[in-house]
Amino acid sequence: MAVRYWFGSVLVLAGLGLLADQMFPALEVGVWLGRLWPLAIILLGVLLLLTKSSSWIGAMIILVFGAILQIAALGFLSENIWGLLWPSFLILLGVLVIVRLGRPGVVGGKTEDAINLFTAFSGYETRPQSANFRGGSATVAFGGTDIDLRDAKLAKEGAFLELTAAFGGMDIIIPKDWAVDINGLPLFGGWSNKTSPTPVAGSPVLTIRCLAMFGAIEIKN
Repeated sequence: MAVRYWFGSVLVLAGLGLLADQMFPALEVGVWLGRLWPLAIILLGVLLLLTKSSSWIGAMIILVFGAILQIAALGFLSENIWGLLWPSFLILLGVLVIVRLGRPGVVGGKTEDAINLFTAFSGYETRPQSANFRGGSATVAFGGTDIDLRDAKLAKEGAFLELTAAFGGMDIIIPKDWAVDINGLPLFGGWSNKTSPTPVAGSPVLTIRCLAMFGAIEIKN
């Protein structure tokens, strides 16, 4: 909801600025818009950092992307912008890998209550059979991961599952009787919710947060 307000506000302000530039050319509003437009990307990153429904690593990527564009728009960079963006992206992806692998938890198995998966340049399939599933995290880079939760049961307090796909794909299968709350951030990628849940009233909720960077995440029953 907050991101929608941000996007609408940016469009309104940009329109007002261009209108003012036509009516009052001496103000040079168009010139300032040309120099400061990356601030909209930076503000989006800040907003996503403050939004629980978003992944912090995705917000940081947007912040770095906006900051580099802003520095370039102000004329402080003479180098190729893309030559700076790609190394920055790789650094953030490396931080993501370190953070994911450094999190406390148990590597996904058939009887564990939480999963903590990292897959790179390969494929991985898991079907947890936990009677008290609490969620966890799964990250795939240049590979594929399939997580089948049909044999698991949610913890009474619910579960939180964080998914990240970078240059890879991820398929998540969840039971129809689970209540789900799914949200995410696509960065040159996409995620899709193909579930049609029929949960029992008062049942615990599986909260899923997705980040798709040049990759795809599909959640289905």
